[in-house]
Amino acid sequence: MNVGDPEGPLDKDSIRRTIHLNRGQIVTCYRHHQVDLPATGGKVVIRFVIATNGTVSEARVATTTTLHDPALEACIVDSMMTWRFPKPTETPQVVVTYPYIFKPESPTKQ
Repeated sequence: MNVGDPEGPLDKDSIRRTIHLNRGQIVTCYRHHQVDLPATGGKVVIRFVIATNGTVSEARVATTTTLHDPALEACIVDSMMTWRFPKPTETPQVVVTYPYIFKPESPTKQ
């Protein structure tokens, strides 16, 4: 996963660390939705804004998704709205675009 060039003074490593720390929430969303749609897979790009206090003030699906699961996309966005990043120091906000790629788990052989 790559962090696109953030628009603002927060460095990519700080953003990546926070995303990694919260990765479990995204995995939970994905696994929850796999129960109903086990073949769910694809890419979704999320655009989010880190406010001056480090909270996510806005998050949305940024581009056309290949995920085709609006409920999963909503779960990801809702989860991201609860995250806290380091506070930006030089501007009032930082805009980030971040891709998530999901691959369906292949069935195990018995």
